[in-house]
Amino acid sequence: MVRVLLCTLCILSGSSLLAAEGPQPGTSLEAGPWANADVVLMGIVHEVTELRAPQVARVKVEKVYKGTVAGKVISVVVRGERPTLEPTKPSVPYFRPGVEERFILFLERSPGAVTYGMRTLFDTSDKTGPQKIAAVEAVAEIAAVKGPDAKRRRATRLLSDMLRDPRGWTKTFAARELAWLARSQPEAFDEKTQARIRRVGKSRLTADQRFWLRTLFRALEKAGAKADSPPEDPEDADPWRRTWEAAGTKEDRQRLLARLFADREAFERHGWWAYRQSEPSLRAWYWPALAGTRLKIESAMLRALYPTEEDAGVREQLVRTLGIKGGEADVRWLEERSANLALRRPALLALARIRTASARAALERRRDVFRGAGEADLADWIDYLLSPAFEAAERRAGRAIGGR
Repeated sequence: MVRVLLCTLCILSGSSLLAAEGPQPGTSLEAGPWANADVVLMGIVHEVTELRAPQVARVKVEKVYKGTVAGKVISVVVRGERPTLEPTKPSVPYFRPGVEERFILFLERSPGAVTYGMRTLFDTSDKTGPQKIAAVEAVAEIAAVKGPDAKRRRATRLLSDMLRDPRGWTKTFAARELAWLARSQPEAFDEKTQARIRRVGKSRLTADQRFWLRTLFRALEKAGAKADSPPEDPEDADPWRRTWEAAGTKEDRQRLLARLFADREAFERHGWWAYRQSEPSLRAWYWPALAGTRLKIESAMLRALYPTEEDAGVREQLVRTLGIKGGEADVRWLEERSANLALRRPALLALARIRTASARAALERRRDVFRGAGEADLADWIDYLLSPAFEAAERRAGRAIGGR
């Protein structure tokens, strides 16, 4: 869910810690909103248009972490809506008119534009809000350090300090970021740093926290550093999971997953676990690969997973997968998604593949809307999706047509 980012700053997945000064560390901080945003700031949304989408929000700027803004109050354009878990209301506007709320906003700026576009946000109103703010401030502090060696030292020190935080969100965030840093910059972990991390490894940890610390120490071992792994429990010592952790590249893990998809019993044991440990690009690969197998996928599970996913590419693949594994129960949800600019075509294609009477009716409604709005190319494309020619093309490609 955008408002509660599950991968945090992978999900901040954010900053190029070493910028252009030498090789980049392979932390998940590099892959997401921080790196892609022109501006990162904390502000209070105090005025919102009544329009559903796009919304235009007036934001009182409290603190700028990256980039610059013109003035203490800026206008932010928000395209699309926030997904929910409510079947009768699958999406709602990001901001509520008449309610002042504080967010960390990741913004893009077009040359010559007077407004900013929102890429994503952190909602700081829940109990993890202070932890999210601290994580953003840590990234900003690291990004401000000059020189690759100094950046590595500062990143390792800040993250190892955060690892000792008793709060779960912060501890998991730090464990994951340290593991990613160890994969590409093992020289950043001297004996003193390893000892601090080792002491945390002996404390009570969640399964995810143990996983990331084991990944960290094994990355150091692989690089030739002297390092001991943290204590393991019997489930975490499973041979398949050890093989997964030892896989060095995305391609290696794709091959492991492909074999897993061919073994129903193994998939039931490890499939979801592997998904949760994967980076966004691998999670985006996961769904079309799984959709091409005979394994059963509950469409309700895909719809429930959607609002927990921050990465746009993964969300798109969840929508596409519903077109292959979904059915009548998914039609209304997909029609709602088709109003989202980023998901318009994937959702319409999914409806065309489900192809029940209600799915066809939904396509016809959307076609009429697009034609009335002067978007003839989309209206014509929907005519094709409704045609026998589309059905024939899908069957030639080996895809089933009709609701499951």
